[in-house]
Amino acid sequence: MSVADKFLAAAAELVPALEAETEALRAFDLARLPVCLVAKEKAANVYAEQVAAVRAEMAKGTLPPQARERLKVVVSRIDMAGARNAIALQAATAAHRKVIDVIARAAERRSGRVAAYSNSGRMAEAPRGARPATSLMQSQVA
Repeated sequence: MSVADKFLAAAAELVPALEAETEALRAFDLARLPVCLVAKEKAANVYAEQVAAVRAEMAKGTLPPQARERLKVVVSRIDMAGARNAIALQAATAAHRKVIDVIARAAERRSGRVAAYSNSGRMAEAPRGARPATSLMQSQVA
């Protein structure tokens, strides 16, 4: 199997892995995400190895021009699948932040005090003058 063929096989695994994770992120399917992540990481590692092999062939000048053209098309597909995956990941992260913020605000309103945690992760007394967090994910305050 040629270097180009191995690259194409690796890409044939990576694109569906990216698409499956993107679909799970868009559906907010938290049960399916760990399996998708493992598959994506495995495929991405194999793909990275094949990218290195293709670059080595190109540096030697032994990669045929037809193979280069085929690889360009495949790289474009991977780039598009990766971009869609990144957008879905950002959207899912933003949705998680909103859910956490809603829960935190509701808990603070109900308890009448600002939530604070110790280094061990246990509830602690909030420092004097503490204000409610506007985003627990980023530790920002109003």
